[in-house]
Amino acid sequence: MQTYDTEIVIWSNIGHTPITNRTGAYCDELVRTTVQCANPDEALQITKKLIKETKHGYSGYFDMPEYPNQNTRNKFTH
Repeated sequence: MQTYDTEIVIWSNIGHTPITNRTGAYCDELVRTTVQCANPDEALQITKKLIKETKHGYSGYFDMPEYPNQNTRNKFTH
């Protein structure tokens, strides 16, 4: 089964900045990692899992730039 480099980024909630302590409508990037995924469904599940496992994690994004279907190769999630 072919897998694709998948970049996953996890952020805190807007207005909650545990790393930078900025005030206002900002969020902090908490995790940036690259994993191997076979398809966007797998990438979405890993992203959701990382959100739950990351302290202060609120939302996330994955990007699979080499995945053939451009309509499904990235997504934001909570």
